[in-house]
Amino acid sequence: MSKKVILKEKEKITAYRPANFFAEQLVYARNQNLRHIMDVSDVNQVRLQEVSRFGGVRFLDDTNCRDINALGFAMESIQHPLFWITGAWDGRLQHSSLLPIVAEKVKAVIGIGDDNSMLVRSFSPYVEVYDCHTMEQAVKTAYYSADSGDAVLFSTINGTYSGCAGARELSLQFREAVKEL
Repeated sequence: MSKKVILKEKEKITAYRPANFFAEQLVYARNQNLRHIMDVSDVNQVRLQEVSRFGGVRFLDDTNCRDINALGFAMESIQHPLFWITGAWDGRLQHSSLLPIVAEKVKAVIGIGDDNSMLVRSFSPYVEVYDCHTMEQAVKTAYYSADSGDAVLFSTINGTYSGCAGARELSLQFREAVKEL
């Protein structure tokens, strides 16, 4: 006959750990990290803001995205096929974590700036990549390539591209280009 051991509640926590305890802790840590990434300290910095809907196409501004993981999370949360407008990348950005989501959800990557060779090398095996030099050209390319129900996401990750001062100016340029359609 086996003897039952009755543990007090505090003893249960220290004496018994479920097999998936560490997996639960990793999920908790990942969720906390995502909350931190998506947390915005400045009220003026809005993440993933819908700018307009025109011709059945949604235009989303995410110029305050500062991290490649946050961009991937934003892309996953959008339920529409995407046209992603971004600035020229340099070799320092680690884009490999974006490749699965780009291949799955993005119809085309549209690079703005003087040198989009890194974008072309990184993403052209998976999706169409357009090389545009101005914001107006990028927005028009996205709009005329999109179908009704698609979304255009503007996110440069690092907040800059050649010829522009910062995220606020980029956001204004994007919004003006959308208004001009």
